[in-house]
Amino acid sequence: MDKVLIEDASLELLELFEQVSEEAKREKNAVPPINKMIYWWTRKPLVVGRAMVLASTLKNINDVKSLLGDLNHERRTFHHIPDITKYTQKLGKNPKEIKVLDPFGGAGNLVFPAVQLGLDVTISDYNPLAYLIERSVLEFPAKYGLNLAADFEKYAKLVI
Repeated sequence: MDKVLIEDASLELLELFEQVSEEAKREKNAVPPINKMIYWWTRKPLVVGRAMVLASTLKNINDVKSLLGDLNHERRTFHHIPDITKYTQKLGKNPKEIKVLDPFGGAGNLVFPAVQLGLDVTISDYNPLAYLIERSVLEFPAKYGLNLAADFEKYAKLVI
């Protein structure tokens, strides 16, 4: 098996991770939408998950940087949606062939970027609220599409 970028001990990779750390600090101080439901004291910044997925699957640091989004700018990188076509092309195979497992996934922040990039993700958590949030963030939108919010509102009104 070929080495992927994260296995490389280059100075350039360490510098990239320093930039990711700075972006993660700023993102951690922001209030992402998931924190409006529950304060997740162990929440990991999305930029960290994206950097790990890209560095763990790609071989070229310039490819990782181009798909990571702008680091250290006014707009947070979690707003950036990577180009899946470009990622698949740089990966050289179908992303679904790569399996990702997170048995202690919490709210899913570390694997959310892997889902966005089309990898085969399995996630769980022993906390029932975390499990519900995982499904709400990672599974339900993909399964039910754009009508999810309207359907939820419709049935919530019926219940109320």
